[in-house]
Amino acid sequence: MSLPMLDVLRVCTVLEDSLDQLSILGFIMPVSYHGQSDMVGNEVGTILKTQRQLEGRFEELIGSHSSRQLTPPPLSNKFLDLKDQVHETSQKLKISNEQFTKAVRQSPLTSDNLKKVQADR
Repeated sequence: MSLPMLDVLRVCTVLEDSLDQLSILGFIMPVSYHGQSDMVGNEVGTILKTQRQLEGRFEELIGSHSSRQLTPPPLSNKFLDLKDQVHETSQKLKISNEQFTKAVRQSPLTSDNLKKVQADR
C-alpha cells in the first residue's frame, strides 16, 4: 500500500518537526537528568529481578505446602517451619513490591516532572 505524495510530504513534515522539538528538549533538559533514566532503569531492573526470585521461591514453598498436607501429621514441625518460610517470603514480596512502586513514583523522568521543567522554561 502506498501513500499519495501529499500524505508522504505531511508525514515527513511532522516527523521533522518532532525531531526538531526533541533536539531542543535535549538542550533544555538539565544535565542532572541525562543519566537518570539509566539509574532508574537499573534500580527497577534489580527490583524486578528480586521479585522474580521471590515469586519462584514462593511458588516452590506453596508447592511443598500442598504436598505436605497430603502426608500424615507427624511432620508438624516441618509443616510449621514451611509455614513460617511462606509467610517470610510473602512479606519480602510485599516489601519488594512497595520498593518497585516507590522507585517508579520517584523517577525524575516522569511526565509530571518533565512538564514542570518545560513550564519553568
